Amino acid sequence: MRRNAWFQLNIKDDGLYIVLYPPRDGGEELAFFELNLYLVKNKIILKQAEKEALKEALADQTAQKEIKISDTACMPVDESIMVNIAGDKMKASVRVYPPSNDGKPIQDKEDFLARVAGAGVFYGIDESVIDRWFADKAYCTDLPVAAGTPPEESSDASVEYRFNADREFRPVIDENDNIDFHHLNLINHVTEGDILAILTPHYEGGNGKTVSGLDVPSKKPVKMTLSSGTNTELSEDGLVLTATVSGHVEMQRGKISVNNIYTVKGNVGAGTGDIEYDGSVKISGDVLAGYSVSATGDVYVGGVVEASSITAGGQIVLTNGMHGDTKGTLSAGGNISAKFIQASTVESGGDVISGSILHSRVTAKNSIVVSSKRGVVSGGEYKAGTLISAVTVGSQAKANTQLEIGADGAILEQYRNLEALLVDKRMEQRKTHQSLDIARRRLENLDPMPPDKAAYLENLESQASRIDTEANELLKRYEQMKEELGKNEQGRIVVKGDVYEGARIVICDIAYYVRGDISRCQFLLDEGEVKYFAL
Repeated sequence: MRRNAWFQLNIKDDGLYIVLYPPRDGGEELAFFELNLYLVKNKIILKQAEKEALKEALADQTAQKEIKISDTACMPVDESIMVNIAGDKMKASVRVYPPSNDGKPIQDKEDFLARVAGAGVFYGIDESVIDRWFADKAYCTDLPVAAGTPPEESSDASVEYRFNADREFRPVIDENDNIDFHHLNLINHVTEGDILAILTPHYEGGNGKTVSGLDVPSKKPVKMTLSSGTNTELSEDGLVLTATVSGHVEMQRGKISVNNIYTVKGNVGAGTGDIEYDGSVKISGDVLAGYSVSATGDVYVGGVVEASSITAGGQIVLTNGMHGDTKGTLSAGGNISAKFIQASTVESGGDVISGSILHSRVTAKNSIVVSSKRGVVSGGEYKAGTLISAVTVGSQAKANTQLEIGADGAILEQYRNLEALLVDKRMEQRKTHQSLDIARRRLENLDPMPPDKAAYLENLESQASRIDTEANELLKRYEQMKEELGKNEQGRIVVKGDVYEGARIVICDIAYYVRGDISRCQFLLDEGEVKYFAL
């Protein structure tokens, strides 16, 4: 049977001896460190010569041997245990040391358990390990005497959407770089009674326990709920969302809604007046000068848009294009697509995609892509968050054309305001925790604690917890916005054809003036300067 090496003190009239027993059947050898630590704990201090003799004896542990370690005898040493608790408090082991020749043994299992409890181990004790030890005492051997209970695993809530909840607008472009405006696949059609989303609720596992008897909380799961928007119905258990009408489903501010598409069979003009609709609008004809279209969803125009105004909470799709006459405006929370844009002001919360853009002011949160055989961007100002791509920029007549990559001013202001709020919240957090620490120190010796003092302390702890949560939420929003702004520095301007002299390139407020025609290149921010590189 495998057995570790062990030792026993032997107290004689002429001094103190130690008997060394060798390991058996592959057991572990005895380490000098362990033996010396045992002696020190029992107030037996060896001289250097005695230590060296003991080390020499331990060098060969193939046979039992007895060596004298001191000319001075000591009092009898009782049988003892050493308890080792793991760093995570989930396991505890015991190592037993024998009594000296006149020492007292551990009396019984109750005595053993009392010693284990005295070391702070109360939970998950395996008494069978102790029983086996009493049946066959093995010294200098780790006994796995206790194990805690790990916390039960939690699971996050999740939502299965039965529609494209994160749709990205990317029109089909053929081999000739022409945009196919007939197959955009933008509308999420649903029928009354269709299931829109299914929620799998979160599960919070039970707490675990350490060997010291302390609770170990399970991981807090992510909680989610389904929010019912327009023309939808939530089941009684809150797990299934269905459509109550047929129409167009979309996500709006975290809520799922179904909107009927308002269709105009003809032009928007004197026969319709201005259009304002809570949903999506589809216009088969033109939008005439002087009229406006406003929709919380998407706007689709089959004809031409003149000097008018179109505003959409979602996307704007112009199958033909827009002649703005310097008065026309397009504003969308999502993407904007048009065959051409001329003399217009355009603002997009996503991408702007067109075949050509002339003499306009265009702003896009993400990208501006001008993709057709000519792909001209000429005259005006164009600003995107991450990418501007075109075939031709400017003109031989040196039309004033500025292309810029950078964050929107309103977003920068939000970022700075959020940064200031975070600084203030952290200062409030620090002061609150200082007050809490002072209160705890002053009240820790009150036993029992008066009810009014306990209520005061509880209120401080609740306040500190609330401020911690608020600070963490602010920090998360701050880091997300910081990461988003960082993308601007990686932005680029790609020109697949020619950039004519007179064009102005700006990336993160650093400008580059094109003083001579350049072909097939991309502009990047490199070492604090705007530089161009060949494609």
